[in-house]
Amino acid sequence: MTEVSQAIAEHIPREFGCSTRLARRGFLMGSLASLAACNGVGPDYVPPTIALDSSFVEGGAQQAGDVAGQRWWTELHDKKLNDLVARGLAQNLSVTAAMQAVAEARANAKAVGVGNQISGGVSASVTGIDVSEDTFGIIPDQARSATLSAGTALAGVDRRREAALAGLEAAGLDVGTARLAYLSGIVGAYIDARYYQEVLELTRQSIANNRRILQIVERERAIGQAAELDVARTTAQLANVSARLPSLESAFLANVYGIAALLSESADPLLKTLQVGAPQPVARSSPRVGTPANLLRNRPDIRAAERRYAAAVAAIGIAEAQLYPTLALSGTISTSDTTDASIFGPSLSLPIFNRGALTARRNAAIATAEQAETAWRGAVLGAVREVQTAQSAYRLSGRRVSRLRDAVSATRKAFDLTERAYKDGAIQLLDLLSAELTLTEARTALAQALQQSASDWLALQIATGSGWAAGPNTLPAKAVASAE
Repeated sequence: MTEVSQAIAEHIPREFGCSTRLARRGFLMGSLASLAACNGVGPDYVPPTIALDSSFVEGGAQQAGDVAGQRWWTELHDKKLNDLVARGLAQNLSVTAAMQAVAEARANAKAVGVGNQISGGVSASVTGIDVSEDTFGIIPDQARSATLSAGTALAGVDRRREAALAGLEAAGLDVGTARLAYLSGIVGAYIDARYYQEVLELTRQSIANNRRILQIVERERAIGQAAELDVARTTAQLANVSARLPSLESAFLANVYGIAALLSESADPLLKTLQVGAPQPVARSSPRVGTPANLLRNRPDIRAAERRYAAAVAAIGIAEAQLYPTLALSGTISTSDTTDASIFGPSLSLPIFNRGALTARRNAAIATAEQAETAWRGAVLGAVREVQTAQSAYRLSGRRVSRLRDAVSATRKAFDLTERAYKDGAIQLLDLLSAELTLTEARTALAQALQQSASDWLALQIATGSGWAAGPNTLPAKAVASAE
């Protein structure tokens, strides 16, 4: 028996009705548990703080409340969009991958004892025997031997758990960030798809108008009331307008294919569904943006960055623990009374020869934590910028929509009057062609303004973190099956 074991064993009383050998074993196991419960080393985590304005530039000081579960896309009153969003929340690959990362982080946390009331790492392996209730409650009398190994660091155990728990929480928040990215992608693609559909319809109407004008000009040319130049001009404008169709159709298809990818579905059935026209989504509400401080709670990317900072601080303690001595106790337990050999052989590891490398690792961990804190601050300031940018953009795009509605109404009236005047011979053909082109441009501009307004509204919802907790919290069946 070594001097360390002897010193510990001398404090074991003999009046507990058990042999000295077994008492020593139990005391040593308790000692290991006590060592594992020592306080962590390194700095204790303190949540970061940042100075923020009491309100956004264009918003009041009213609190936003918890927006995580808000299904804001339903405010566009589009049943097809609602169905698409719901399907994607359950099967989008990016969201699924983020949820799989949570499963990985949970396993890593469990491996270091998070949530399991574990105070140290103790493992027992029994060879050639059946588990029974004698001795330690696991080793039967007839067993020849069993090997018990136990090891615990003098410090750093708690920090590993802190880091694992923070990593698990960050992974869970990453699911929310993935959901927001998905929502931004699918709602944005739907807004754009309906916009291109609208412009396609406006272009087809313009083509029909130009064909009607061409028919009028050709009839007049046949009776000598119009020149060949008038026919050529009308034909040229018709061709120019018709040339817009392919690029518009391509843009529409690109957004449909993008939606299909976000849904992890085949594009063909979706294309058939979306080819049935529908009005452009119109945002009619103003999201409650709250205050800059609300973003610290409502933005999952900010919260995840804070958790990663916490993990990085814990990693400093893990690295610093390597600078301390490590005690390892191992040996063989025998149930035979023929020998009273040493039970445990303690070994003490002193970081002497590699202390420089271990110190460098600790310093690297400090630098990593500083970077994580900077990343958190950058995420906060970036979120504030995103909210204020989207807020002003939504306000101004709404103003543009209002003015363009008036412009389209006036332009349509002007075109009707111009067409009537041309038929009466009061104006030239160029005036009619110009009026038709102006009407098409005004209607297209309104469609683009509606698209921009809806996109700005969408950006504001995403910037405030609204809806990040919407959707199922379990992996889809296909993902679970593939993982198995």
